[in-house]
Amino acid sequence: MRALALGLLLLIGACAEAQFAAQALKSAAPAETPGRYVIGEPYQRGGAWYYPAEDFGYDETGIATVIRDRPAGTTANGERYDETILLAQHRTLPMPSFVRVTNLDNGRSVVVRINDRGPFDAGRVLGVSPRAAELLAMADQTRVRVQILPDESRQIAAALRSGGAQPVGASDGAPVASPRGTVASVPLAPVTPGGSPAVAPPATARPPSVVGRPVAPPPDPTGQLTQGAAQATRLFVQAGAFSSATNADRLVARLRGFGPTAVSPISINGQRLWRVRVGPVSTVREGDQLLARILASGFPDARLIAD
Repeated sequence: MRALALGLLLLIGACAEAQFAAQALKSAAPAETPGRYVIGEPYQRGGAWYYPAEDFGYDETGIATVIRDRPAGTTANGERYDETILLAQHRTLPMPSFVRVTNLDNGRSVVVRINDRGPFDAGRVLGVSPRAAELLAMADQTRVRVQILPDESRQIAAALRSGGAQPVGASDGAPVASPRGTVASVPLAPVTPGGSPAVAPPATARPPSVVGRPVAPPPDPTGQLTQGAAQATRLFVQAGAFSSATNADRLVARLRGFGPTAVSPISINGQRLWRVRVGPVSTVREGDQLLARILASGFPDARLIAD
């Protein structure tokens, strides 16, 4: 009798898992049109500058938000916006590109397609569609890890370029000229147990070349689900990352009034970098408040990270 009961429990669990995956894949159907391949020129929103670029090594942690009350219409790369499928907004990654989003609070992850610009809040690293948020069991203030799928993202870029698509500027109006030639803040590399996320230098956007005959886009990987372990994280405000320890120390001296401030030396691809962080703080609300104070004091590249 006990064996029969155990068998029924296993069967129910397997059915539930299969149903969960089936619902996710059903909701991951691609948009009616593939849109264009978009990188975009540097642009400004809310006093901050953003520098779109191809970065097939992108891996960053932070706070994600759910896209709410977005008007119907097209996204920044010309797709039809559909909140019922697995889409996301990012400020600088190419569109479309594919990223795996992991909810660090519960270990659940799903692949989504970046096809729009946003969210324009320094405290948020990604905006996800309501359907993606549902599958991730996330709220508006959820700690996430965002990892680009390099092979799939390169394939869709090649397919759209071969089909004659050209990069266009960022959405919501033509961008104005960039006031500087380099990016002051850089994305984080993977978080390792007991360690800290490394900082990778930004990739340089390359103009596409249209060669050969058009090819069919590769299969859409959105909807790939995994269930891992939850990860404990702490929140920091990262004010900058520098190739010069002297510059990092100078920034630390200016930030000490905001709370515990430290320099973390790291090495990425043979390059030595020093990042400056304030914290940790206990809650997202405290992190948002600290970030707002630092931004208002003249540090426009500050952002909230989960480590």
